[in-house]
Amino acid sequence: MHSLAPLLGIIALVAAATAIGLLLRARRGRVRELTDTSRLKPEIFGTDRFGVAGTVVQFSTEFCSRCPGVRRLLTRRIADANDFEFVHVDLTHNPELAARFGVLQTPTILFIDADGHPSTRLSGQLDHRTIRETVDTFVDGAATNAAARDIATRPQITTVGAIA
Repeated sequence: MHSLAPLLGIIALVAAATAIGLLLRARRGRVRELTDTSRLKPEIFGTDRFGVAGTVVQFSTEFCSRCPGVRRLLTRRIADANDFEFVHVDLTHNPELAARFGVLQTPTILFIDADGHPSTRLSGQLDHRTIRETVDTFVDGAATNAAARDIATRPQITTVGAIA
């Protein structure tokens, strides 16, 4: 009976380590659609304006090894899209901003629409393909929304009577 106690302890330890590993794996590299879409002000991120069509914000730290590569990727992707802005925020000396946005790992990327509402958030160890696809979806969606807004704000032209 005494020989089972160490074996049960080892089994419990392996089960706990597996559960913790699965939990950490599930939290790594997540793409989330945001439900709290309160309007943000550009000054929060140290900029004076958001992009006309939208803005991509990357949160990073001095110690993040993946952040420079993600920054280069985002800078190139956003440079190819008209009317979008890219904002880089270093959280190393700005823990209040990290707490406000719940940034627990870097890089974290926040997509903000033309009206200042956050729509999507990427965080953790994401592969470049996922980042590119998310940026492309954001840019395409913003372009569609901008076209719809343009149509909605065009003046209505009504012709009365026959034109000779």
